Amino acid sequence: MIEASRKKQINCLNIWLQNTRLKNREYEQEIKIKEIRTRFLNRLLMTKTGGILEAFKKWKSIPNRKNMEKYNKLTRFERGLNEYFASTMKRSYVALKN
Repeated sequence: MIEASRKKQINCLNIWLQNTRLKNREYEQEIKIKEIRTRFLNRLLMTKTGGILEAFKKWKSIPNRKNMEKYNKLTRFERGLNEYFASTMKRSYVALKN
């Protein structure tokens, strides 16, 4: 009776050990696959295509404008500054030409 229960316990332990070994192998394979995937993505991101992908990711993360009125005022002001700078530079070049 005792021998039979010991055999059952040993059998259960062997099954458990085999299962854990299989799970460890699967886990190690998953880790290797993840490492390969990350290396591939890192290499891809070093290329021009990767740069484009990064730009699209950044572009997607830009929030939408909430206040278009303020944005329009800002662009009008910026345009005015740009025109003032351009006209001032033209005048200075004309003075240097003569």
